[in-house]
Amino acid sequence: MTDLIDSGSLSVTSSLRTGYRDLLEAPRSPTTSQVWKAMSKPERVRALWHLLADPLLSDAFRGPVLRGLHLAGGFRIQALERLSPLELADRAAVKCSPAVLPVEAALREVHLRDRRPLLCAFLEALGLPHQNNGTVEAANLPDADVTPSKVSEAVAVLAPSLPI
Repeated sequence: MTDLIDSGSLSVTSSLRTGYRDLLEAPRSPTTSQVWKAMSKPERVRALWHLLADPLLSDAFRGPVLRGLHLAGGFRIQALERLSPLELADRAAVKCSPAVLPVEAALREVHLRDRRPLLCAFLEALGLPHQNNGTVEAANLPDADVTPSKVSEAVAVLAPSLPI
């Protein structure tokens, strides 16, 4: 697992693509829990690893992950504190419910770090002005709203470039 993370070779998988397609076809917007559950285990591990390995983020997110593992598996907090960020992420990705994990922050980190080029391409396909880091300033949003058909067109444009 470590070599996959270090090499950056974890990417969107066909299972995730299928999960995203199912979510897009759903009658209402997907929740963060639904997106989290659609991700494969290696993708969930990588998202949590970003939170736990980054010195600026780990202080805020290590505690919730430790508590989630403690509640989910009966692990002692003292034993969990000795685990590396990768070991914690690996256990939490499998054992913890999305309700007890910082899922929104993990999804944000994985999209703004690993999938930034994909995110920027999606925003460009939607015609939304954005920074090179994939962020959109609310003041810069055009008056025209983004319709579901426009989102579908953007997804159709990007789908061939997604790795399988």
